[in-house]
Amino acid sequence: NFVSNNEIHNQTNNKTILSSFQHDGIIEDQITIHVFYMAILLTQSIADVSYSVNFFLYSFSGIAFRINLKRSINTFQRH
Repeated sequence: NFVSNNEIHNQTNNKTILSSFQHDGIIEDQITIHVFYMAILLTQSIADVSYSVNFFLYSFSGIAFRINLKRSINTFQRH
């Protein structure tokens, strides 16, 4: 089971998606972290906008939603 140095060298130089990030240095890692952070902010913003838009869509289009919303508001106003 002798493995030559050349085989070890070839195995360690195989590129995967993550290995390219791991070997490019600190500057590349900071850029990668920044890109992932911006992607998270973008997806959270899209989710927040989606929730807000859904409320207005249900308010304008759903009769049952409007009736239950009015009941809820009236209940809170009484207390």
